Amino acid sequence: MNTFRLLLLSMSVALMGCQDEKPQEASVDEAPLEIEADSTLQEAPLVAAIDKAELVSNEQPSNQEAWSGTFTGTLPCADCPGIDTTLVLSEDNTYTLEQHYQEKGEAPIRTEGLLSWNDTGDTVTLLGEHAPNQYHFSDMMLTKLDMNGEKITGDLAELYQLSKQE
Repeated sequence: MNTFRLLLLSMSVALMGCQDEKPQEASVDEAPLEIEADSTLQEAPLVAAIDKAELVSNEQPSNQEAWSGTFTGTLPCADCPGIDTTLVLSEDNTYTLEQHYQEKGEAPIRTEGLLSWNDTGDTVTLLGEHAPNQYHFSDMMLTKLDMNGEKITGDLAELYQLSKQE
């Protein structure tokens, strides 16, 4: 009986230690995007005013002309034929992302924000976007990465690419 009580007590202590405690951070009001049937385009609000220099990495790819511009493609969708995607990366380290879910009859979703490059200058993160929000830059293409920031592999890998428009 004592072994059972000791086991029960140990499990209770272990479960109490699993609580998700988040560090104190400045909160950002993120209003959900509402899409109206009669509108042609909705804009999601930018995250709160943030010091751009504080968030944006200085490790941009050396050739700004290569990575800045408009990238387009159709990304896979779980419940529709695809997501028509246009991503504009600007030289001032901002982005505009427009996504249209095919055959949903809804207006495109448009978000804007800051972008940040990783230390090697080959992966861009769209700040203020929900994960997955990273793209790998190579050969004038952006490849959407998975939730862990890894390249998607397998038969569908090439479906996650956005091509640069001239």
